[in-house]
Amino acid sequence: MKNFARFLVIATSLLLELPALAGNLPSGANLVPGQSIQSDNGQYRLVMQGDGNLVYYRLPGMNVRFNTQTQNNPGAWAAMQGDGNLAVYPSAGGSALWNAGVQSAGARLAAQDDGNLAIYSSSGQALWHIGADPIKDNPQLPGDVVGRSLNYPGLGWLGHIGFWDGQEVVEVLNEPPFVVQYSDLTNFKSRSEYWGKGSPNIPFFYVYGCYADRCGNGSYQFVTGRIDAVYRAFQIYALGADYTFTAIYTRARPKYSDSTYPMEKGVYRCDTFVVDLYAINGIATSRLNVNFLDDFNQAQSNWFHFIVGELRNTFLPSIIFNKLRAYTG
Repeated sequence: MKNFARFLVIATSLLLELPALAGNLPSGANLVPGQSIQSDNGQYRLVMQGDGNLVYYRLPGMNVRFNTQTQNNPGAWAAMQGDGNLAVYPSAGGSALWNAGVQSAGARLAAQDDGNLAIYSSSGQALWHIGADPIKDNPQLPGDVVGRSLNYPGLGWLGHIGFWDGQEVVEVLNEPPFVVQYSDLTNFKSRSEYWGKGSPNIPFFYVYGCYADRCGNGSYQFVTGRIDAVYRAFQIYALGADYTFTAIYTRARPKYSDSTYPMEKGVYRCDTFVVDLYAINGIATSRLNVNFLDDFNQAQSNWFHFIVGELRNTFLPSIIFNKLRAYTG
């Protein structure tokens, strides 16, 4: 049995203190230390660092996609020059420490949603670029969903989906006795055609709930909505589950000290399991003892209506995956 303590590390996005500008650096614009531009989807950011290095990061996690290797030059700054060249200059002036080698008046720099960093001419032609991020479709946030083709001849389009807990994929497979399984991402991707990730725009909120197999005094805790789903996945894993081929499912239920309801295993297939994980933070019911700590704002209201309405009323792995992938709030 996996140790529940490993889930106590909550993965969060790392935000820079200075706000990022829009995804383009136009002709004639500069980036001074601490300034940045960010892709429209918020997943990539180009930062002019205080040490003089111009670095393009994948968020969250601050994984480096590109850098000019101009560190050890504190105060250096970047310029999207009028002649179309991108260059990094020392604070004291003088020759460029690095440049892209482009000449095209009016060109602009773009931080793109696919992870590419590119210079485009005024007519839209790519003059310099680093290329799209090859792992853009890997899950990054706890609460992301991953999908692949169903590994069955002629039925691949039905799909198979799993839940990303920040470290591993949690999925339901017809492989008793362990129907709920934890798999590394490489293993998940290797079994059939990988569809990528869906990262629904889950709003930030706190809930107060029990995620053990027996719930009583001292077994409740405060967690965010995304981590609530991570803990719910482990709770179902601990309670156990049976597999079903149908869309009719039974939610795994812990034993409550103040209730006559017994502990109950769940009955799931891959898509109904994922819906259960999201629904735990979308539906506050006395039987699951999840309570919301703040009043709904519009983003939260939209998410909960999406969960209890659109998502719970449609069951097919491919459809659930696409709906979660498309959800922007």
